[in-house]
Amino acid sequence: MGLRPRFKTPFSQARDKLIVYAMRPLMMFRPRTRFLVACSVLVLLTTLLLLNPHSSSLNENYKEGDVLTRTLVVPADITAVDLAETERRKTAARENTHPVFNFDSSRSETSVQSFVAGWDELKQKIAPNQNINESEIERLAAAHEAGADAESMQRDDQRVLFITRDLRRGEHAILPRRALA
Repeated sequence: MGLRPRFKTPFSQARDKLIVYAMRPLMMFRPRTRFLVACSVLVLLTTLLLLNPHSSSLNENYKEGDVLTRTLVVPADITAVDLAETERRKTAARENTHPVFNFDSSRSETSVQSFVAGWDELKQKIAPNQNINESEIERLAAAHEAGADAESMQRDDQRVLFITRDLRRGEHAILPRRALA
C-alpha cells in the first residue's frame, strides 16, 4: 500500500506559500523571541480593533434633542419624566374620580344602644357603693344634656372623676382591678 495522495486546491497551495514567505524572517529568531513578537502583534491588532473610531462613543457627547448619526445601544434604560404631562394626567384622574362613602344607617343606632347599655351598667355599679340614688344620677345626666352652667358641670365632672379614680385604685369591690386597666 502506498502513501496517501495529497489533494490540495490551488488556493490552499497559495496560502501555504504565503505563510512560509511571511514566516521566513521570523525563523532567524529563537522560539521565545518569536512567541513574544507574535503576542505583541496580537495585542497591537486587538487594540487597533477596539479603538476603531466608527464604533467608539468616547468622543460623542449627545444632548437632549441632538440628531444621532448612527444607531446607539445603551447599556441601561434611560427614563425622563415629563412633568407637565404627569401633572395633566393627575388632574384628569382627580376630576374623573368620584368620592366613595360607606354609609351604615344602623351605625348610629348601635352607638346609642352601646352608650345606653354602658351608662346603665355604670349606674348599677356606682350607685350602691356611693350612696347615690337613681334620681341624682338622672340629675347629673340631665344637667349634662341640658347644658347646665359651667360651675355645676365642673363640680359634676369632678365627682365622676373621683368615682372612676376610686374604682381604678380598687377601693370599691365593684370591678376587679384587671378589668379597669
